[in-house]
Amino acid sequence: MLEKNELSQILAFVAKRWTDLSRDPENKA
Repeated sequence: MLEKNELSQILAFVAKRWTDLSRDPENKA
C-alpha cells in the first residue's frame, strides 16, 4: 500500500500533467 506522502506526490504530478495538457490546445491526449 502507498504511503500518504507517496500518494500526495503522485497526485501532484498527475495534477500538473493534467493542467499542462489541458492548457495545450495542440495536444489531443
